[in-house]
This record gives sequence, structure tokens and C-alpha cells, in this order.
Amino acid sequence: MADMRRIGGLRLTALRGSGGAFLGSAGGVLGQALPNGINTASPDGRILRLGPDEWLLVSEKDCIAALENALTGLHAAIVDVGEAHAVFELDGGGAGEVLAAGCRLDAADLAPGMCTRTVLARIPVIVEPRPAGVWRMIVPVSYAEHAEAWFRDAMANRAPA
Repeated sequence: MADMRRIGGLRLTALRGSGGAFLGSAGGVLGQALPNGINTASPDGRILRLGPDEWLLVSEKDCIAALENALTGLHAAIVDVGEAHAVFELDGGGAGEVLAAGCRLDAADLAPGMCTRTVLARIPVIVEPRPAGVWRMIVPVSYAEHAEAWFRDAMANRAPA
């Protein structure tokens, strides 16, 4: 049976920029190269590439000051978006079916190391499959209560009799 939990304590930072100097400097601060392909995630799930010049950093630590220092003089944007988003994780048997109940996303098409934006139950969401069948969803905080209620209803409707 699927299980859902809200994850607290994560820092979410939107990072935008391009070019070799940007990529090298940001990667140096983060301790790893930024994912190259759009809709990909770093192996540890800390960096999601959402667009041609857009990444979302997910961490327990604040990296904004270090990034600002490293990217001084480069065309870049660094914004703390953590207060604007809620993070949920869904796992267990039927987790993919729960996702499929709310969106057109085919969970079989996504694997760890990937991420995507979609709409789930009319909620804009970033979905990231993680190892061991865990699905991380990042939703605007204004939708968090609705998202949590929707997940619980969807799980209850898919529970074995």
C-alpha cells in the first residue's frame, strides 16, 4: 500500500544561468557538476535540471551565499524558493498508480535520475522518481493542503479491500 509523507527541513533554491564559467563555478560550490540534460536529476537528487538555464537545488544546507560569491560578475540568478514550496514523498506498493490517478504522467517512463514538471490533480508539481520506488513531489505551498488531501484520498481509493 502506498504511503505519503511531507518532508520538512529542505532548502529549495532556484538557480539560473549559462555558460562554461557559470557551470564550473556553480558545480564547484555544489561539489558536483550540474545535470546536463533537461528533466534530469543528479544521482543524489540534490540538483534538478528543469529547463535550458534552470536548476532547482534541494538541500539541507543553505548554499545561497556561497553561490553568490562564486557567481559574482556572471549572468546568474539565485533565489530561495523554499518557503513557496512543499515537498512530499510517496512510496510503497501502488505509488505509481496513485500518481497515474491524478495526471497523464506514465510513471513507467520515469526512473531515478530524471525529473519533470506536470499537473497532478490540477496542481502544478515537479515529480522526481528516487531510488527504492520513492516519488518526490514539489508543489507550491498554496496547494499543499489540497495536495495532501488528494494524495490521501487517492491512496484510500487504491487500498486493497
